[in-house]
Amino acid sequence: KAAEEARVRAEKEVAEAAAAQANLEKEEAEASLALAAQKKAEEEAALAAAAVATTDAVGTAEAEARASAAAKAAEEARVRAEKEVAEAAAAQANLEKEEAEASLALAAQKKAEEEAALAAAAVATTDAVGTAEAEARASAAAKAAEEAR
Repeated sequence: KAAEEARVRAEKEVAEAAAAQANLEKEEAEASLALAAQKKAEEEAALAAAAVATTDAVGTAEAEARASAAAKAAEEARVRAEKEVAEAAAAQANLEKEEAEASLALAAQKKAEEEAALAAAAVATTDAVGTAEAEARASAAAKAAEEAR
């Protein structure tokens, strides 16, 4: 019974470790997407800064309006980039947490397998002891029967 319980626990730990691994891979993909979005936002900010520099050279009222719009776009891009960086950092932290949980699950699985092996050894030992006792009783009975005969 102990061996069966240990086997069930080990299977559960294996399933949990597989789920943690899948979650970890999902977190890695999310972090990769966040970094790509951050790079795009930085490129937009650079384009907006270039537009600001161009319109400064022209100096007309229309150019100033465009510069204002470009500055606003650059600020929005900067805010988006900061948000993406924060999300990427959060995804990375979550990823590291998932890796730690997967490592713990694998350690627990190994422990459960060791417990199952110990339980099986205990069962085999008690079976061997029981067999030896039964043989001793059979031998004594045979000897008693022979003496009675």
